Amino acid sequence: MSTVLESLAAQHRPMLLCYARTLLRGDEHQAEDIVQECFLTAQRRFDDFREGTDFGRWLRGIARHKIQERQRQATRRPVVVDSRVIEGLDEVFALFDSSATTTEPWRDRLLRLLESCLSKLPAGMRDVMDGVYRRGLTLGQAAQQFESTPAAIAQRVSRARGLIRECVQRQQTEDA
Repeated sequence: MSTVLESLAAQHRPMLLCYARTLLRGDEHQAEDIVQECFLTAQRRFDDFREGTDFGRWLRGIARHKIQERQRQATRRPVVVDSRVIEGLDEVFALFDSSATTTEPWRDRLLRLLESCLSKLPAGMRDVMDGVYRRGLTLGQAAQQFESTPAAIAQRVSRARGLIRECVQRQQTEDA
């Protein structure tokens, strides 16, 4: 970083951090990340900065762009928010909390057991589970795809989770 840029960065860092924190609704960690990314971009693009223009404004523009970019990326990543799905995941993962009797890595064992139990489900349930868990469909989207209602899909998911839970428990006792 050039001496001029270092001096300007040090001078504008508090303002930029406050600006980023405000746009990110107080998220200190994300604001710090944005400021760091902003200064890296400013370093790469310092030749684009026109002398005589407001450096703080230029930095805020970079920061604003970085924040908007993060928000767009976050909306592209589906996040599981359906409480029934989360409860089902918690139930399945809880089965592995106390099972450290094997040398097989936890993740590998989990995947092996889940795949085995999923393959034993009736085809309709397996397809719905694949849609909801692997492809990230919401219950509404799954209902459209499988020509059903969200309530019926939720019931299929719940039944499938119960069958998977029983299957995993059965296999755990057989492995022990």
